[in-house]
Amino acid sequence: MSGPASNDEIRADEERFFSAYERARVTFKKIPGVVDVAYGQKNTAGEFRDQISIVVFVREKKAEEDLPPEERIPPTFEGYRTDVRVLELSRPEVCDNTAHYPIIQGGIQIASDAGFRGVAAGTLGCIVKKRGDAGRENVYFLTNEHVLFAFGAGVDTDVYQPAPGAAVSTCLGPIQNLHRRRDISCTVPGDAAPKNFYADCAVARIDLDSKCFGSTCTQDTVTVHETQVDGLQANGADTISDVRNLLIEGLAGIGQQVIKVGRTTGRTVGKITVLNAPVSYLADVATGLPASSGHNTIEIVLDLAVQATNCKGNPKFTEQGDSGSLIVDTQGRAIGLHVGGKDPGSTGVPSSNACFIVPILDELGICIPTSGGASHGSSRALDGSGLAPAVADEGLPEGQVLFASGGLAASDSQSLPEAVPVTAAEQERLLSLRERFCETAHGDALHRIFATYRRDIGYLVRNSRPVKVVWHRCQGPTFFAHTLKHLRGDTDSIPLEVNGVVRSEFLERMAQVLSIHGSTGLREAIAQYRTELLPILSSAPTVDVCLELLRQRALAAENAPTISEDAPEFDGSTSPRRDE
Repeated sequence: MSGPASNDEIRADEERFFSAYERARVTFKKIPGVVDVAYGQKNTAGEFRDQISIVVFVREKKAEEDLPPEERIPPTFEGYRTDVRVLELSRPEVCDNTAHYPIIQGGIQIASDAGFRGVAAGTLGCIVKKRGDAGRENVYFLTNEHVLFAFGAGVDTDVYQPAPGAAVSTCLGPIQNLHRRRDISCTVPGDAAPKNFYADCAVARIDLDSKCFGSTCTQDTVTVHETQVDGLQANGADTISDVRNLLIEGLAGIGQQVIKVGRTTGRTVGKITVLNAPVSYLADVATGLPASSGHNTIEIVLDLAVQATNCKGNPKFTEQGDSGSLIVDTQGRAIGLHVGGKDPGSTGVPSSNACFIVPILDELGICIPTSGGASHGSSRALDGSGLAPAVADEGLPEGQVLFASGGLAASDSQSLPEAVPVTAAEQERLLSLRERFCETAHGDALHRIFATYRRDIGYLVRNSRPVKVVWHRCQGPTFFAHTLKHLRGDTDSIPLEVNGVVRSEFLERMAQVLSIHGSTGLREAIAQYRTELLPILSSAPTVDVCLELLRQRALAAENAPTISEDAPEFDGSTSPRRDE
């Protein structure tokens, strides 16, 4: 070809362009000072031109005469334009806001409860759900790790909307052990080997119901609009229509318009200028966030043809506090998660960066509720990446599976009962039991542990095959139903045996399987309390006896008088002493 390839020539043979691009990455990254190689629009005198180029990011630009010939970036590579850009330091975008929303949705402010250490507020990107779980309580939200983990906050720290201590505020729920702030590996369909993609992401749970004694007492105290982003107006709607994987589209994303809604600048329209851009973020001493860097993000600038400035009067797609915003295309399809913008002291192009959404969804095992499509990562997906679990179909060729579109089978969805209302008398009884329980040796700690991990256990019972098998074969639903009835005061005792399965066997096998498949925190809790609690839970016929045994353990630990004359016999073994 004579002269650099035109856009039409590049798009006519994208395979040839990407082959050259991969060779350019290998070649240029050997040069000292080169950080990474991307592709996108050429930047000339601070303005993006509609010229597809191989973009080389360097630590600093030097005059050509100051570089040896072998370290100079040529104006073209294999017939394609090159563009040399300085990788300027960026800053995670965090600040405050006070707007309160009665309906939780994307595009609004959230902040973790870091006590007196400070408040770092960002944007709730969108509602997400764990894959394969059709349960009512499977409701979470996605944002950045640097938003939720600032000022020392961590897993199990509560998140508020708009912020803790605000005049009107809603406690949404705790941060989950689903977070990354580094490169993650993802295999792009069609590629032979996985690649690294930068991810700054975190998930927190949304508790739909209020808790007054470690379990539900009032339903639906928090309202969620699962598919909506406030004021999104993509294709005339505020809903997320589908998930779009830019990683498999080649050059199609370059120059395309995108939309985000953030708690600082609201709705802004941008355009994609570079794909596979590296990022480098400053450490923030005030919030305690360490420096972070990575590869292969989406670079976006404000689309000046649509709006000259944002609502603050600046020609920027995002500003501080917009971190965590979901990035969608003009059809409302999720493509990325906004992570940060250039440092205020930067003199470069006022661009922003977003993580590709699909690697994040796959890494965390979550999906996005959508109003329409069923692409990979959508809650409606039929490939196992949504809410529908895989179901074997004997009519298909070997190795293929058919995915159900209706969620869990009825028997599985009923593994744990839904919340039921309680009367004033039942609530008084339960509160009294909780108070007595918390007065025992480990009552307070166990109460917190149950509140933290009860939904994780429910998720495993519904969706992890090993846990589900033990739960059903050991009569878990029946034991659980008997326990709930007894706690409510409807029955005098909890049976020691159900359908040939003794309670000790059920509890022992559940402890074993949850210790294998549960989260780190759940496994640690089981290991800490298993030896002490299993004998009591296995043998006590009533909640009163259980509480008495727990009380006596505390007294024994303090060298107080031990077993009373009318107390039930207990030998401390791991199996109950059954009365025939």
